[in-house]
Amino acid sequence: MSEEKAIIFVDALFSRLVNLIDNDHEFTTTVYLKSLVSNVQLLQITADETLRVSEGNDEKLNRLIDLLNDTLNHSKIDSGQLAPVLEKPKYSFIFEIGLNGQALEFSTDTKNAIREWFYDCAREDLSSITDECLEDTFKVTIVDERVTQAQIEIEAIDSQINSGEILDVFGEHRYSESKKTAHHINKENDIKAAAIKFYLNDRIGFGIFNTFEHYKLTEIIVAILELPYFSTYELDNNRDYIMLEVYLNFSGYNENHERFTAHMKRFDVNDCFGGTGIYDVYGYGVCDMGKYRKVIAPYFYQHLGNLKVTDNYDFSQNKRILNLYNYYVGLH
Repeated sequence: MSEEKAIIFVDALFSRLVNLIDNDHEFTTTVYLKSLVSNVQLLQITADETLRVSEGNDEKLNRLIDLLNDTLNHSKIDSGQLAPVLEKPKYSFIFEIGLNGQALEFSTDTKNAIREWFYDCAREDLSSITDECLEDTFKVTIVDERVTQAQIEIEAIDSQINSGEILDVFGEHRYSESKKTAHHINKENDIKAAAIKFYLNDRIGFGIFNTFEHYKLTEIIVAILELPYFSTYELDNNRDYIMLEVYLNFSGYNENHERFTAHMKRFDVNDCFGGTGIYDVYGYGVCDMGKYRKVIAPYFYQHLGNLKVTDNYDFSQNKRILNLYNYYVGLH
């Protein structure tokens, strides 16, 4: 290969790869990528060093190899067959929470994205996407009006401070409360976003909750969005609710990552278990709860979300945690 052809090859290869991965092409194969790696490495060996360095092509080659190897590291090969690898999430779901903490109606874009994603990716009988790759097909974003309002307050006070004003006691209080509100709700929404990802990635859960159509996803998504994770005082002290302990191991000690609590209306507890006493509930699993399994669902997925966001928990250590049907129920 002549030096001139080498330069043309590098430039063309770099442009082609950028277009392939970053633009409209969603899938690549390991064979094609490995072939590109071999060609790039061969070019580095054979091309004239002076030309490679002076023209900046050596840097391009190294960037190409890094990019190719990073892509290859995410590819999956199953039984010798090539599996498609989704390079970046194609679908974006944006959920909004109002000033009262209630979920707002999904936008048309999010509704349409969920519909297309559910049938093209999530429905196992219709999709070639594996369980391991499903979470890479979408991203979840939560926009909260309470955070927006707090941020507006913070920016207004920052403007006063930057102009040399001295804050009075009221201003200091507003600033402190707005900062705490923004940080608190952002952390909670990180947990909720992770919880929704766990739910949407849970094909076993789709079976548990009879989710065979896309619109049936809405109920549990809204429940996750509206359920407070940190501020549970009102539910904890409401006599109309009973706190349940949901745990993984029926006999033996349960670590914190193997248990969580859930609030359930007293009337529903009685209807579900035939009573509200310890021996009425004792021995039941979530699988025995019928339609009331959905009451446990938002607590379960928020529990997983918290393990991921707060504890950075490695779920490969205990995959039983990810299946709601492995859990038992008792009184807290």
